[in-house]
Amino acid sequence: MIQARVENMRSGWRTMFGVFSAASKVLTERIASSAFEIVTRLNKEHFAAVVRHGAFADLTVCITEFCKVSKYQKISLLAIAMLRGVIPVMCESPECSLSSGTTNTSFTVSMDDSMIRFWFPVLFGFYDIIMNGEDLEVRRV
Repeated sequence: MIQARVENMRSGWRTMFGVFSAASKVLTERIASSAFEIVTRLNKEHFAAVVRHGAFADLTVCITEFCKVSKYQKISLLAIAMLRGVIPVMCESPECSLSSGTTNTSFTVSMDDSMIRFWFPVLFGFYDIIMNGEDLEVRRV
């Protein structure tokens, strides 16, 4: 469904990431692994669409939930690597508008908004993993 209609998702990104977050908590490794693979593919192939439709924070929350899965350490470690990998992609993405430019007041306001919309979810994700994650190896990474 996602592959066939990815260009029409718009506000559906939030719901999809909520479903994937719920899938991270199931008792079956196969379901959690399958959901994580889909999230990985979405992050790689459709990052710009996710940001454009305002679901970046939902993406980071979803990845953070996979990081906190204590039953499947392999998935958690891969999710930590993905969360770290979001930072350079976010900084280089024109949709995130984090590049430095002119220093007028409207730019300062939009820069502050960009910092809150993009940096806060990532940093809060790391905080959440450290404070609420159960796996010591994942918290250390």
